[in-house]
Parts: sequence; C-alpha cells; structure tokens
Amino acid sequence: MTRNYRGLWLTAAAGIAFAMMGCGEMTGSDAGTGGIGSACTSDTSCASGNACHPVLKTCAKTCTGGTDCPSNEKTCQKINNSTASFCTCSTDALCAATTAGQICNLAVFKCTDKCTVSSCPVPLTCELDAGQCRSSGGTDGGTDAGTDAGVGDAGVPCNSSNFEPDVCTYANVCYSNNQCDTASDDRCPNITAAINAGNYTAWSPATSTGPVIWNVIDDPDVAAGCTAVGEVAFTTTVHAYAGTTLFPSNITAAVQLTYYTSTGAVRPINGVQVGNTSNAWSHYTVTNSGKNAEMKMTLCAPAGTTGLTVGFAYSGGNAYCQDLTRN
Repeated sequence: MTRNYRGLWLTAAAGIAFAMMGCGEMTGSDAGTGGIGSACTSDTSCASGNACHPVLKTCAKTCTGGTDCPSNEKTCQKINNSTASFCTCSTDALCAATTAGQICNLAVFKCTDKCTVSSCPVPLTCELDAGQCRSSGGTDGGTDAGTDAGVGDAGVPCNSSNFEPDVCTYANVCYSNNQCDTASDDRCPNITAAINAGNYTAWSPATSTGPVIWNVIDDPDVAAGCTAVGEVAFTTTVHAYAGTTLFPSNITAAVQLTYYTSTGAVRPINGVQVGNTSNAWSHYTVTNSGKNAEMKMTLCAPAGTTGLTVGFAYSGGNAYCQDLTRN
C-alpha cells in the first residue's frame, strides 16, 4: 500500500520564512513598498492586491476565487483565520506538474523544493522521504494552526508498517519517518463551507472520540463506478483508525463517514453508494479487530470535470481533504 502521508509542520514563523526563501511568489522587485515579499505586520502594510501572510509575515498576493490562482496552487482560501484569502496548494503532484521535484509546503501551502538534511532551521529536522521540515511540538502550521495544541506526542518512536496509530495516542499518526505526530485536520473550502453551514462540527482532538482519517489516496479512476450518461469517475480510498468505538464489519451499519462537496453540502457514504462486496470501484474493509478500516469509493462528476477537491470526515473525527485528478 502506498501511504501518501501529509505530515503537519509544527514550527515558528521564523523557521517557515527561512524555508520559503527563493519561492517566486514570496519575493518581488517591489519588496519594501508593500509589494510581494516585503515584511509586514498587518494587511495595511501591504500594497493593493496584497495582504500580510499570517505565517510568513510578508506581503503576498490575495485572491477571491480559484480563477485567480495558478494550476499548482489552485485553492483560494483563508489561512489561520486571516481576513484575506491566498492561493494555496494541496498536493505534491500538482506542484511537481508545474516545477519538477517541488512539493506542497504544508506550513504555508505553497509549492517549494524539498528540504535537505542541512536546509531546515533549528529546531526543525528534514523528513527526507516527504521533503518537509518538521519539529517536535507546538501548534501546526496549516490553515487551522493553533487549534490542536497540547494533544500531540510528536517525536515518539513508532513503526509505520504497523496498523495505525501503532503506539501513538489518539489524534496522532505514525508517519513514514517512524515518529508520532499530530493527525491532519484540514480546512479546505469543502470543510470550511460545511462548518459555516452547520453541517460539520470542527474536530477537537482533546475531547473528540471519533475515527481519525490518516490518509486519502487518489486511486486510478474506475469508469464502471459511474453509470449515468456523461458522468466521469473519481476513485479514492479513505484510510482511518477507530476512536472509542470499533468499526462495524458491514458497511450498512452505522459507518458515519461523510463526503462534503465544495459548497459544504452533505453526501453520506452508506450502503447505497458503497457496495458490501469488493469490486473494481468500491469496497469496505475492516482489519485489526475493528480498529482500522479502509473505504474505497467512486465519486461521479459532470462530464468535462478534470479535478475534484474532496473533503471527508467521520462523525466526531477529523477532517481530511484531497485533490483528485482524472487518472
């Protein structure tokens, strides 16, 4: 099984600024006049069309929708409850499609080169397989930074070949560097819209007990999963481990996994949409005595759709987003 881990950056703004040096959008010839790349303390420090990036503390270009953004950073969203929205990346694949070898920097959701052994500022270390600089504590540097402090056991040794979360505590994941760290809790537009619409209650790792999604894989699409004329298929597999309640053995039981559309609308995943038996486009598999589960499903979109941003969450669990492409 390929594990597309998305480790969170746990770091201070100074470290992130170091890592972002040389990233084209974050610098500019008008730096110092409120242009892109100039230091700032608030949005008023930046020129028209720019705003103060809440993590980097430099002026960055703002956006009002995905049409303002490049293909590799195509999601327009707020970061750390910022007033302005910024173009953000979501997958390594999209970054590499524009510039070979680049990854999605999970601290600021911008496309950058991978880190090296000596490129990460103290106290960060480079997770070489993912190319991300990571630290051993604090609050995560993603779009929900600061909401899950105090629940991590970052740095605890574990074996990523074992069932998740191995020896890591609830709300943590054993990442591919064989260390525990905080599980992702995404705020892509799907999840933000769902929260605003009252369709999803934000995860609280310190008090929640629901299943934790630790990976969502963009699988090869299976056209047979979509039978309506003109629909195109997007096949994906969701991997999760149980909270206080074990996973039921049958998909028709209370499997409270929900798919949220880009508008935050609820699309329950149940026995109608996912078959009980394994086939090319859907299956539900429970392992480790009910402690782990994977659910493969095929989502159907209108003809001509080439990409789909998906947001998943179990009741009482974390939110996890992924960009699916036609493949």
